[in-house]
Amino acid sequence: MAQINIGQGQGITQAIASHLGMSKDDCKKVGLAQWQQVMTLVDQNNTQNKADSKESIFTGGNNVQDLGNKANWKTDFVVQQGTVEIQQSFWDKIVAILKPSAAANTEAAEPVSTTPETPVSESTPKITSGAVEESTGDKLMEFAEDISELHMSKMADSGKEFAVISKEDWNAVLQTNDGAKIDAAYKQAFTDLGVSFNTTLDRAGGNGDGELTFEEFKESGLYEKANGDASLKKAFDNFDINSDGKIDKKEMAAFLRLVDNSVNPNEKGGDNARIDAYSFAARLMAMENPEMKENILAAYKHLFGE
Repeated sequence: MAQINIGQGQGITQAIASHLGMSKDDCKKVGLAQWQQVMTLVDQNNTQNKADSKESIFTGGNNVQDLGNKANWKTDFVVQQGTVEIQQSFWDKIVAILKPSAAANTEAAEPVSTTPETPVSESTPKITSGAVEESTGDKLMEFAEDISELHMSKMADSGKEFAVISKEDWNAVLQTNDGAKIDAAYKQAFTDLGVSFNTTLDRAGGNGDGELTFEEFKESGLYEKANGDASLKKAFDNFDINSDGKIDKKEMAAFLRLVDNSVNPNEKGGDNARIDAYSFAARLMAMENPEMKENILAAYKHLFGE
């Protein structure tokens, strides 16, 4: 029997990783499919507990197929602070999935089907950051949420940055001294981020088609500090540079490109494939200003040449 301690604010996956002594880097090496196998085993154990009239491991939904959907993390696989027990037969398989070297001296775990054995409830699993691979769009949204509590005067000195390209990869590109390769890598990184970030925002408040209507933009919460719908509509219209009533992935990429081209009060940044907290917040808060549409259009032309 494995006794898993659930810390304050932890989800079951993070608690399992902590119990195994896994670092954040260790967790990043575990793919979504592996976590789905782990949570299938936890769900099977939970079902058996219910049949044996034992205490449940979690409450809420149990749809492992939707494990990577951040919108469900607060309602699915919900656990309370304290200790939960996982039967040894299930735990041995979990260890074999997450830390195969630790299970090398035991029998190989049988393949685990990720098809839930119990019906999916109306609410659906809680996963915490670090336990499941996140998209770059998810990470940028977390960055935006982290800096939303900082006053603008503190943002300039916070040192908070979002790497569109990792420092190691960007340095490797720069070392080629090939202008065409550097430009292509830069443009591709922002194009990819635009796709990912639009997908994240659309998942939060839209229909999942990867584009944002005005209502979806409003529901996403990206511009929630705007002063009412009038200000929000002006910001949306400036994002929507082709005026088709939607913010597409290229328009979002252009906005993010514009943020990198900003210069903060300390005269840092600009075309370095890193988005700093001050520039991100300042550009976002200025989105209702008329000149922003022209600025985004210029960034759009740089990225896509259209």
